[in-house]
Amino acid sequence: MYSTSKCGLCEARAMPIEYVSGDLFDNAHQAQAFAHGCNCQGSMGAGVAKTFRSRYPEMYEEYRRRCKAEPREFNLGDCWLWKAEGQPWVFNLGTQEGYWRARASYKAIDAALKAMRAQADAENITRIAIPRIGVGYGLGALLLAILLGGWLFDRSAPE
Repeated sequence: MYSTSKCGLCEARAMPIEYVSGDLFDNAHQAQAFAHGCNCQGSMGAGVAKTFRSRYPEMYEEYRRRCKAEPREFNLGDCWLWKAEGQPWVFNLGTQEGYWRARASYKAIDAALKAMRAQADAENITRIAIPRIGVGYGLGALLLAILLGGWLFDRSAPE
């Protein structure tokens, strides 16, 4: 299950959320960009991250470089946008420190989603497909729905 968002960028209104089922990468709803939660250690070895790694190998190399840099260039709450020619772009969201059994942090998801919204607005991205970030690693589906349905898609929300 993933959600897509859409809005008119010139309007100060919320982006509606549409919950759908299916393969994110089929892009049946013509998303301009995908978004997914990432650990900050440079590993994309399981779940949807593994598919991102295989479909966007250059993005994976840049992600890994950022995670391994001194000082590290990809941290909890960060969001960076990978721009791919001929494919949907990808928002990489720093949602958990470790990998495998590490839990996603509510605070990190909150910060990364805010940063994603700002970047999406700047790039005129109005349709984003997002898997249920962190649901398998400590964030409940209801809490994620509240996050996505709240300030993220409401331009008038305070910082």
